[in-house]
Amino acid sequence: AGFGEGGGPTGPQRWIFGYPSRQEYVDAAGHAWLPATEAVIRSGNRSDSVAASWHTAPRRQFVAGTSDPVLYRYGMHGTNFVAYFTVGPGPYHVRVKLMETRPVEPDKRAMNIEINGEPVARNLDVAATAAGRSAERVYAGSAKEQVWEGMNCAADLVFDSISPKHGVIAVRFTGSNGAEAVVSAIEVGPGSGGKGATPMELAQ
Repeated sequence: AGFGEGGGPTGPQRWIFGYPSRQEYVDAAGHAWLPATEAVIRSGNRSDSVAASWHTAPRRQFVAGTSDPVLYRYGMHGTNFVAYFTVGPGPYHVRVKLMETRPVEPDKRAMNIEINGEPVARNLDVAATAAGRSAERVYAGSAKEQVWEGMNCAADLVFDSISPKHGVIAVRFTGSNGAEAVVSAIEVGPGSGGKGATPMELAQ
């Protein structure tokens, strides 16, 4: 409302998925983050999509590799869901914030990301991406469960030169081979998004 035909917001938009607070979160750089609301997931007949797909309780108190653990503690998960950002004309960046907490085999948590229908990450291993290399080594944690290197660590993917389609930037997440995809937070803003991690594919 208020932008007119062909218009739309051109400033940064920052969302935290699953974030239960009604107050915005201000990060260490002074940027305000709001709860994500413009996301669509199909969860089945007479089911509660929020209860089924939102992590409204913190998954971790300590998150390695970030000064803003709040941006990674919550999240959304599912086999197929999409977030819609309404924007004005121009080039944008998309910064996707991820954290892997699931102590399952890598092939049971690999995922794909598309932006406006174009693939930008395939068979993504979030833990390996956070570690910066194929996370094949396994060790026993204090809970005596299998933990992969890079788990419980912040990982940001940055995609630049994104143009909206019909006034929208749509970021879709799908699990590979029936797995669930996850996301913690997304930033969409004008220009370059800076440096991000190198996406690591599932080791074959």
